[in-house]
Amino acid sequence: MENGRHLTEKLSLTYQTRLKDLPEQADSALSDIAGLMSGIERSLYRQWRTGQSLASLKNETLVRYRIPARYFNAIKASLEGKTHAILS
Repeated sequence: MENGRHLTEKLSLTYQTRLKDLPEQADSALSDIAGLMSGIERSLYRQWRTGQSLASLKNETLVRYRIPARYFNAIKASLEGKTHAILS
């Protein structure tokens, strides 16, 4: 088994951020965006685990989710950072 792969198959982590005293509309908008970004991140992780490079998934992801490249780059950096932190 590839070094680190065993660890990620058995490990489950949850990341959470809470903001206080936001207006209802801002809270709702941020929750919607966070849900979208989280879903995209999980989808990318599944595809990445099958051997596809994150760079090769960029154009497809931008079109599928109708997000700007900046959002994809943020998700990619977050995913790589989380994975690196677990495996190091």
